[in-house]
Amino acid sequence: MIPAGLTDRGGQLAAEVFSLRGAVFVFGKLCLVAAVGFAYETGLALHDAQDQEFPLISLASPAPSPEQDQQTALSQYAVIGQRNIFGAEEAAPTTPTATISAPSPELKVRLVGTNISPENSFAIIEDTKTKDQDLFEVNDQVFGQATLVRIDPVSVSVRFNGQIQRLILEEGTGSAAPASGIEPNAEGTEFVVAENEVEEALANLPRLLSQARAVPYFRNGEAVGMRLFAIRRGSLYEKLGLKNGDILTEINSNSLSDPTQALRIFEKLKTERSIQVALERRGQPMTLRYEIR
Repeated sequence: MIPAGLTDRGGQLAAEVFSLRGAVFVFGKLCLVAAVGFAYETGLALHDAQDQEFPLISLASPAPSPEQDQQTALSQYAVIGQRNIFGAEEAAPTTPTATISAPSPELKVRLVGTNISPENSFAIIEDTKTKDQDLFEVNDQVFGQATLVRIDPVSVSVRFNGQIQRLILEEGTGSAAPASGIEPNAEGTEFVVAENEVEEALANLPRLLSQARAVPYFRNGEAVGMRLFAIRRGSLYEKLGLKNGDILTEINSNSLSDPTQALRIFEKLKTERSIQVALERRGQPMTLRYEIR
């Protein structure tokens, strides 16, 4: 037999176990109800979410821009150039080429003489390259190099290469050159001429004629005489004291106003021992005298 105390104790334990099982059962049901309720609410929430549009969030890295792609590619190829795997030689630094400008043209003429007069002013200019001399008036082309624009007593102005240049008469230019066969006085108006000097000059008449030029000179439409220009240095004309621009009016009282008579007068000079030449120089009359001995 089971003692009465044990029976009571067993019954009590059984009651407690049953009570505990009931509590667990009740708690389990509560949890089940709670789970069902949570699932129901969650289902409603998911159902509502399907009807709404939400922005998509991407976890991938953004695509690089074309500029970034190009910079990345260049940086990768730069390594090849730095390592010089092809053994290329570095180009030497280029030195800028200096620009060489053409030298400025030079006016190759020289003023030999001038003549200033109200009727007709002119200048005698020499080409220093060919030694040719010629007479030029304002606006004339000077040996194809320049244009004569102004004539002054001891200088002229020419337009050359777009600029105005001044040619100055050299000191002593046109004066009588001293020579052993010709002796001038202090004033340069009287000369003693050795006969052999004249004979030598007349023996080569073409050469003598090429040493100066003479053209008829007119004033107010009438012939006055012969004007000399382009007298060469060292020529007989220069030794006799004649200058560029001189206007010869008479020789031994024979007028030179008629060009047809000029040759006849010069022929007579071959036998003369005393010669007197009347002329105009810079608008002033003067006389040159020669004694041939």
